Amino acid sequence: MARIIVCGYMIRHPVAGNLFAYFQHILGFHRLGHEVVYLEESGWENACYNPTTFDSSDDPDAGIKIVKALASDHGLDLPIYFINRISGNVTGGTRQDVKDILQRADLLLCVVVQGVTHAGYGTCVPCPRQRLGRTS
Repeated sequence: MARIIVCGYMIRHPVAGNLFAYFQHILGFHRLGHEVVYLEESGWENACYNPTTFDSSDDPDAGIKIVKALASDHGLDLPIYFINRISGNVTGGTRQDVKDILQRADLLLCVVVQGVTHAGYGTCVPCPRQRLGRTS
């Protein structure tokens, strides 16, 4: 089967409707037998919302914990990578891991809307491929 990378907006905004809007793609590909990886890029400063504290910061831990729990509830051992676009830090692995995954992928599905403006933050980042993607 195929190696599929799904890029979305679950870690930065881990609330119910948003999670399921993106997670359905991951679950569907997994149920079809594909190898699925989830990859998300921060996009802007303080992009990570924590629904427990109602705060926004650069810390993706709350979102990652929620996405991992959701995946686990559905029987998935989902590799999750989060790239802080400003610092370049990668949570879930290294920059080289992300480059390797992008190189090996059969499909990169960016399920985010390009050009959506968030008050004071600029536009959504469609996917991390611009910085770490294939050279060809």
